[in-house]
Amino acid sequence: AKLLTPAKFGLWSGLIQGVGNSGMLLSASPLAWLIEMAGWRAGYGVAAVAGVVIAGLVFLLVPNTPPERGEGHATLRSEAREVVQIGLSVRMRGIIILALVSFAVMIGIRGLWGGPWLMDVKGLSRVEAGAVLMPLTIALVLGPIAFGMLDRRIGHRRALIIAGHAVAGAMLLLLAMGGPAGTLSRLLGEMSLPVTFDTTVLFIFGATIAVQPLLFAMGRSIFTPDKAGKALAAINFAFFAGAAIFQPVTGAVSAVWGTAGVIVFLGLLMLTCTLAFALMTERRATGGR
Repeated sequence: AKLLTPAKFGLWSGLIQGVGNSGMLLSASPLAWLIEMAGWRAGYGVAAVAGVVIAGLVFLLVPNTPPERGEGHATLRSEAREVVQIGLSVRMRGIIILALVSFAVMIGIRGLWGGPWLMDVKGLSRVEAGAVLMPLTIALVLGPIAFGMLDRRIGHRRALIIAGHAVAGAMLLLLAMGGPAGTLSRLLGEMSLPVTFDTTVLFIFGATIAVQPLLFAMGRSIFTPDKAGKALAAINFAFFAGAAIFQPVTGAVSAVWGTAGVIVFLGLLMLTCTLAFALMTERRATGGR
């Protein structure tokens, strides 16, 4: 945030998130295969080893940049209080609201409910479900980079954020409609649409919700460089707090309406908060982009 201009920040935040999301490729078919061969505990073991290795690489390779003059005297409590104040500020409310659901919906589908939908509802095996989720994962890797490039070349950051999240929400509603007894299945005279439909819809969902890094770029553009880190911390907190809040909620929804009900709930949640973002943000909040 301090090294890059607001215009370049969107491109690089998309690149960083795309590279980070590439790790999810391992949690599709490879993880399904590992669980089939060695059990679910092996997945946790491999993840633990990877975490230790990454921590070592960070210690060795990431530079320990000292704080600039005047930055090192604030207490942890005052810093945390300022992060909260920035997150609750009028200029950030729309961004925070959308961040609360954006990551929650993405990880809710990719990490929690996509597998049960494909295995329990569509009748696929664990490895087959992993193969269907692989294009979604690839979209989550390449999508942030593509949106970063679009932001850099054509601008219209706010419009891209609205369009990406709106299409992603619509894709979830379409996914549920193609399931057993779904509206689209009934219209086409099918018990359930073929799995190629699910693969395509999930890919489009991943490709469009990958606009997420532009929320960071939009927040970065609102504040001066000395406040940028706290603004990004507030957005990042909203991403993960939303996942913590809504994952238990989806369990309650599933208990009443099943997996299809969860998919519809997440789609409607996405569309509702996208509308709130559109109403609560203005073009000038994007730094003229």
